[in-house]
Amino acid sequence: MTTVRPPHVVVAAALALSAGACVTGAGGQGAGAAVSDLGQVARLEQERAPAVQLAAFATADDPAVARRAVLALARLERRDATAPLVTALSSADAGVRATAAFGLGQLDLALDDKLDAHKADRGRAEQALLAALAAEADPEVRRAVVRALGRVADQAGLDALIRVAAADGPLRAEALTALGVSGARRKASRGTDAALLAAIAAGLASTDDAVRAGAAYALFRQKATAPLDALATAWNSKDAQVRIFLARAASSQEPAVAARLVELGLADPDWRVRIEAVREAVRSAGSKNGEVAGLARALETALAEVGEGTPAAHVAREACLALAASAAAPAELAPRLRAAAAALAAKGPPLKAVACACAAALDAVEPEEGALARCGARGTELARFDVLRVARARVSAKERAHVLAQQLTSTDLKVRMSAAAALIDDGSEAALEAAAAALAGETDVGVISTLLEPFAEPGASEPFSDATLFALVERLRPATTFEGAEPLVSLARIARGRDSPTAAAVVATLKEHTEPRVRDAAAGVAAGDRAPGPRASVIAAPSVDELPAQAELVTSRGTVTIAFARELAPATVANFVALARAKVYDGTPFHRVIADFVSQGGDHARGDGAGGPGYTVACENSDAPYLRGAVGMAHAGKDTGGSQFFLTHSWQPHLDGRYTLFANVTSGLEVMDALQPDDVLVRVVLP
Repeated sequence: MTTVRPPHVVVAAALALSAGACVTGAGGQGAGAAVSDLGQVARLEQERAPAVQLAAFATADDPAVARRAVLALARLERRDATAPLVTALSSADAGVRATAAFGLGQLDLALDDKLDAHKADRGRAEQALLAALAAEADPEVRRAVVRALGRVADQAGLDALIRVAAADGPLRAEALTALGVSGARRKASRGTDAALLAAIAAGLASTDDAVRAGAAYALFRQKATAPLDALATAWNSKDAQVRIFLARAASSQEPAVAARLVELGLADPDWRVRIEAVREAVRSAGSKNGEVAGLARALETALAEVGEGTPAAHVAREACLALAASAAAPAELAPRLRAAAAALAAKGPPLKAVACACAAALDAVEPEEGALARCGARGTELARFDVLRVARARVSAKERAHVLAQQLTSTDLKVRMSAAAALIDDGSEAALEAAAAALAGETDVGVISTLLEPFAEPGASEPFSDATLFALVERLRPATTFEGAEPLVSLARIARGRDSPTAAAVVATLKEHTEPRVRDAAAGVAAGDRAPGPRASVIAAPSVDELPAQAELVTSRGTVTIAFARELAPATVANFVALARAKVYDGTPFHRVIADFVSQGGDHARGDGAGGPGYTVACENSDAPYLRGAVGMAHAGKDTGGSQFFLTHSWQPHLDGRYTLFANVTSGLEVMDALQPDDVLVRVVLP
């Protein structure tokens, strides 16, 4: 199956060259001087030094040094980098200009538009990029500028992107994708703009798959509508990525159009398209009834295809859960779910988890069925599937919250984590009240972090008392690891939103915490105003020659081979390799598998996604695209990665520049596709 290879892959290669550590000097500098300067830049980047120190290298005679310094400025994601990045956009070197454009786009991760100074910096970045778009001749720099506008632009920049997207030129696909990224990252929706709608419709009618994919992505992320004939034309694309985005866009279409997209998606030969159609079948057009007949057919097709190493298992699991979520009568659903659970169970242990998910769906529809007890799960595994059953049960929100709260009292940590996640996903008033009540007695930092998530959002309700807030802070304040201190970030934000003596005392206490992220949250420091200084372990990036070129991830489903992006992310690769050589990854689960998104693993400390190595590593973000098979470092915020990583099932443009991409799958994509939750990374094999 082909995957869209957007034009910006070429710039990713250029960035990779710009990050190399062993480059011969130019412009009168000797090789030794160049290596020394590159090493200093790498160190300053890891230390998150003041931008002025890096800016001194950004005008170096050696273009390799200048490019590397501008990349380091981009990775600061701080407002003090704005001016030197704008200056670098006028460099004589195209590589410097392309990297500067990337850096200006990265400022979006730093800026808070509620602050006037931040809005001014966004305007400066946008105007500089617009000027570059008008004057720039180099095609790769122009592509970098378009991508950056998709991340940082306000109205003028979006207008420019729409004009480029409407023209039949070399940047058309890039501009359409950038408009989609703007909708995803900035929530800058222009979904009712007539010019945008026309550009999307024309893009969908293109014969160029890259253009069609960009248009489909813009349609999805901008929550725009398109006529059925344009959608039907685009659906004929041989590239599954086009159809994936079209299926995701179903819920923003008119009901009849949405139903047709779902119908096409459920019958698609690519499992990823079917996954998206299954999800849309329940939520599209505001219908809770869903497309029961279509879901049933998709389930039957998946059952016919499914085997130990086939991704059709994802479709079977999602279809069972979608049927349980539909409004159809139990009498209509139970026979289908019963047959699916039995068919999957008959295929043996490799598909037990999928069989149990379908059994949980059946028990949610028919409580007296008792299918979970027969699916082969025991102990913790069975209890976690019971959480899944409760989350889909046809009971009132109050009753569901009550049962999940009882499951939160389990002595098994993984069961409590599952129950906490289910409460938060439920989102009802009763569920949030149950989550707040559980905080008073919870002792595990991972569960506490999960339960706190909805309360740390701006404007969120706060149903737990100041006494609970104070007790949690006192209990967690002595934490010495990042993972231990993570809940304090949420607690600091909650305390800042309260007007009480207790909350003020909490804020004052957390302003003095040893963890910088906690101090910033307590002080209300915006991301772009972070003070210079390291927020993670400073890793001396080795030269490319010192790092292996690839690794084999031997999983319980087979082997996935990855090639390291050593030039782009040397410190991240070095950290992964060190953990692998120490056997840290051996036997760890893929704790988070979201079909057609990511398979995530590497939590050796807990195995549930809340653990890490006890330290963090600095992000090495780049403009490299998150295409199918890209391997990224998971994190909970800037410079908070550690051991967890993820493999991407399909192109995810909104991840570009947000997570360190440190490898790509070169073989074993079918194994990656087949991974199920709690499958195991047996070992990592290095040369």
